Amino acid sequence: MMTATRVLRCAALFGLCLVLAAGCSKSTTTSGGGTGTGTGTGGGGALKENFEKIKPGMSEDEVKKTMGSDGKKADLTGMPGVSGKVYSLTWEEGNKMYIVSFKDDKVADKKADNK
Repeated sequence: MMTATRVLRCAALFGLCLVLAAGCSKSTTTSGGGTGTGTGTGGGGALKENFEKIKPGMSEDEVKKTMGSDGKKADLTGMPGVSGKVYSLTWEEGNKMYIVSFKDDKVADKKADNK
């Protein structure tokens, strides 16, 4: 069972991911492994459909394959109050942002939000 402190810490971390993602300009591929831009394939909602397939516990590679591109990475590892390897990947489509948060290389949370 999660303690109140742990819940608050997780909420703060997710909020920080959103702030970092909101400060990013258009997403681009962040590693040489993919050919996608991270911005989707037009306004048809392809990213939304793919985003809905993302489940807790998926690996980063599974998420990238599902989304069709690498997305924009924000690494939070080593920040005060953060334990383990923590980062997020963000994709943009139209006026939407799709953010997947990872802890120790597994999906911990996801959120779709307006830019």
